[in-house]
Amino acid sequence: MSADEERKKIIQFIKNYYGEFGKTPSMKEIQLKCKVNPRVFYELFGSQKEAFNLAGVPYNDEARSKVEKANVARKFGNNRIIRLGPSSFINSALRRNLIINKYEEEYVDKYNLKSERMMEKLGNIYSKYRQINPNDYDYIKSAYDQMIPFIMDLYPVLQFREQQYESIKAIRYSTSRDKYLIHYLGYDFNDIEGSHKKICEKEFTDKAYSKKLFLLDIKSKAYFKMMLDEVFGVPPDLTIDI
Repeated sequence: MSADEERKKIIQFIKNYYGEFGKTPSMKEIQLKCKVNPRVFYELFGSQKEAFNLAGVPYNDEARSKVEKANVARKFGNNRIIRLGPSSFINSALRRNLIINKYEEEYVDKYNLKSERMMEKLGNIYSKYRQINPNDYDYIKSAYDQMIPFIMDLYPVLQFREQQYESIKAIRYSTSRDKYLIHYLGYDFNDIEGSHKKICEKEFTDKAYSKKLFLLDIKSKAYFKMMLDEVFGVPPDLTIDI
């Protein structure tokens, strides 16, 4: 199927879905029903907003914020903080003081919404580079193909780290001896916020320069770094403020 045919199929699905249900489909529904992966979708449209506009249906953040917990559960398990803790002592302390369970949906929504916005930003940057340097298409495409999984992998990790951060703040004034083992997670009780920021920055750096990123030539690496800096900023903005 050609790119034009693929675009028409997706646009028609969005139109039909809106006509039948009176609301716009989520990205998950578009991917499943149209059998299109995120990379192809953002190559075809650049953003979800563009696809909805072409289909002539309203676009709003509510549709974007309908997210799938499955991605997070698949990566970390249903009890992410407990499963990834380094010891039974820390797990016990976190279980006793965990105050974020009721906010879990909010965390998932915020991080998925932020990652979708970053994907849209990336799509615009990708289009810009292709227009400015058409002769470098292969290098730009290679860098773009690596940025997509980078973004999709990063935000579930940051979500877990923030949940962990909130849990550790909750036991800051606990009298339990368990709290003194928290430093094994990389946190400093004298500067919880600062140590949390360092942990997130390390996650970002480790992923940005991971051997799993198959950038085999200098130009692709250069474009990847430029996209990374434009999408996240320098230093990188790893917050979820929307």
